[in-house]
Amino acid sequence: MINYIKFFRRIYYATFLISSVAFSQVTKETVMEFYSTAKQSNDLEFSYAKSKIPSSIKRKLKKSLSGFKLIGNDEKFNASKPDAQLLFIIKKGDYYTIVFKRGGRALSQYFVFCEIKNKKLLAFQIYDILGYVKSQDDFILSITEGKFRQANF
Repeated sequence: MINYIKFFRRIYYATFLISSVAFSQVTKETVMEFYSTAKQSNDLEFSYAKSKIPSSIKRKLKKSLSGFKLIGNDEKFNASKPDAQLLFIIKKGDYYTIVFKRGGRALSQYFVFCEIKNKKLLAFQIYDILGYVKSQDDFILSITEGKFRQANF
């Protein structure tokens, strides 16, 4: 007779290993280095349109943050609701950064750093911005100074 507990435990661990290998995390140092060099090369593309966010990032955000609803920066934002409002999008090559604020108990600002190749999401990490950014320049300065941490959701 098959030991079902061992069988299902092996399936669980195999699934965990496959999912962790297929998807890479992004370190804080990687993000700081990326923005330090990108700031100097001056080849960042900025957008305020929610429609510019690739669908793979939208799906991952909804999956990572249950009930996640992102509204455009031109829509009315209610800080007492747990909705998120897009501030801006930064793109450089295969890399995307989605910067947004989220309401609820406290108003916080976050950003998602992602890498997409051939419409496949290769790297994805959500960070909490320490402090408050008002513009793209504020954001890049905060990131290059390391004023962010990995968000725990």
